[in-house]
Amino acid sequence: MLKVLALFKKLKAKRKKKAGEKEAPPAPRVSKIAVFGHTNVGKTVFFVMAHEAARDDLRFRLDTRDDQTASELLSNLKMLRGLEASVVEGARTEKRVERRFPPPTSETKTLSFVAILKQRKRFDFTSLDYRGEIASIDEQPELKEDLINFCVESDCILFFIEPDVIFSELYCKNQLASFKSLLQRVVNGGRSLSVPVGLVVTKADLLEGFEDEPHSVLISRRYEYAKSKRYGQFVERLLDQPHVRTNERWRTDLRRVLEHLEDFFKTLSGMSLDYQVFFVSAIGSNPPQKLDERGAAVNVPPRSMRPIGIKEPFKWAVTRALVQKRIRAWRKVTRWVFWLAFLWCLFFSIPNLLNIGFWYPDIVSVEESITGSGYRHDLSKLNDGDLNEFKKRYRKYAGKIFVSSFFGMGQLKDFAKHRFDQLEAHSPPPEAPPPPVDSAFAGEKDEYAKLESQFNKLRAKINRESEIYRLEEAPDELLTLKGELESSTLSSSTAKQGIKSMLGKIDRFFLRLQCWDEAEFYISVDGIPPGYGLYVVVAGERYGRMYDSREWPDPVTWQKGQPVVYRLINETTQREAGKQERSGNYAIAHSEIEFSEVGTVLKISKREFECSIPSM
Repeated sequence: MLKVLALFKKLKAKRKKKAGEKEAPPAPRVSKIAVFGHTNVGKTVFFVMAHEAARDDLRFRLDTRDDQTASELLSNLKMLRGLEASVVEGARTEKRVERRFPPPTSETKTLSFVAILKQRKRFDFTSLDYRGEIASIDEQPELKEDLINFCVESDCILFFIEPDVIFSELYCKNQLASFKSLLQRVVNGGRSLSVPVGLVVTKADLLEGFEDEPHSVLISRRYEYAKSKRYGQFVERLLDQPHVRTNERWRTDLRRVLEHLEDFFKTLSGMSLDYQVFFVSAIGSNPPQKLDERGAAVNVPPRSMRPIGIKEPFKWAVTRALVQKRIRAWRKVTRWVFWLAFLWCLFFSIPNLLNIGFWYPDIVSVEESITGSGYRHDLSKLNDGDLNEFKKRYRKYAGKIFVSSFFGMGQLKDFAKHRFDQLEAHSPPPEAPPPPVDSAFAGEKDEYAKLESQFNKLRAKINRESEIYRLEEAPDELLTLKGELESSTLSSSTAKQGIKSMLGKIDRFFLRLQCWDEAEFYISVDGIPPGYGLYVVVAGERYGRMYDSREWPDPVTWQKGQPVVYRLINETTQREAGKQERSGNYAIAHSEIEFSEVGTVLKISKREFECSIPSM
């Protein structure tokens, strides 16, 4: 209802606009993927190498959406590769210069990308590259407010951290505290996190066991359930994954990382289970070093850079953001459906409530007055005052528009109008006409009675006799009777209707009998003597041999009419100690079999056998 009121409020505000005033079209919402990381964590290089690695990938392509982003990424890529373009005497040339990492970001830059999944799904998003110091918990809140707001409005958040920080207690606590503070802003006083979170361990080449792409995504799909376990069990499940278990050095490094991040995972799992952990390396190996002009050692990009896992964080973030987008769309549809259903119910409930509460009781009281007068079957004896009053109230009820317009009320209107016409004509309500007399049945009555008596006797016999009779003899007798009924020449409607009813009951018997045509069941046997085993042979196919267990794990297949042979075998001599055969339609239903040779009776039951003995 609040949605509807808000809609009317917007329409009213539009009508109050001045005649010449035009409203600017609303800007389309652009999805956001936030990268939250501190100084020297490798955000700038990550953006460059992720775009470069996914630029021509058919399964996950990443392109820039504007010239500003393309220029920024290209400029940083040229630094990493040591390339410089220039124009000499009108000719464009390219030369090799010293390779270097991009300088620390000094101002916040908005990067716009378009991701294409499997050449079908397109996802436009923006991200921020910014000075890492503003993410620190020591920074003034107003300086990082824009970053916090961007993260709060994002469809996915990637938290960057590097191994040197993870293994440093002071720096690790500082950066984790800053990210946990961000999560509190995102949940905004709630208890659950509505956006997916990815933990990205950059510079993973610093870990000795990190080797190739299989190590880049920590939690495989089969082990997603581990997120719901206690932290100790969560760690052990992750370390037990095949791509971790087979590399002892990587397993050791991973255990150290997870031990230092225990507090982070406990906080995150308390808010959401929609998270993933990535280990990435933008250059693929430890960078070489050189001495600068001051004699200090600085890292230099290697000549051949081999990024490892660099596409996975964005690929996962885009996939999860698309899922969240669909969830938001379905929630919007659900809200609309709810309010439409609510209004629909309200619209149709009010007339029904009015009818039940106010209008219908009025004509009920009129009916009770007519019954109490004793003149229900002779309305002409009512006095004129009562007649006029009753007609007035019936006419008033029949004339209400809601009574005639809503579901189920049209009959009430017709009833009130009919009562009014009866009172108007001073006539009693019409009685139901007697059923038409079938005069032709009189000449066929005796012949029909013989068929009916024959049917009733056979029906009583079937319901009274044994199960063997019902399965093996009754079908033949019913077929004979069915032939007589179908060949009958009785032509009266009464006789035809009776014959049709009897044939229907016979057909239903055969329909239930069809269950026995082919059946599959499991056998349980009680009473096998010690030292003996049992075979069951159906139409030459042998099933099982029971000694210690009283149940066969595999089903027995039987078709109607196939013989069933039960063979009792002496376990010591491996010779047959007794044999009993059952044949016919009832073979499968027999539940007790006597082996006089060993003086025992086996009780055989069929588990999961749904065919019942038919009756009429």
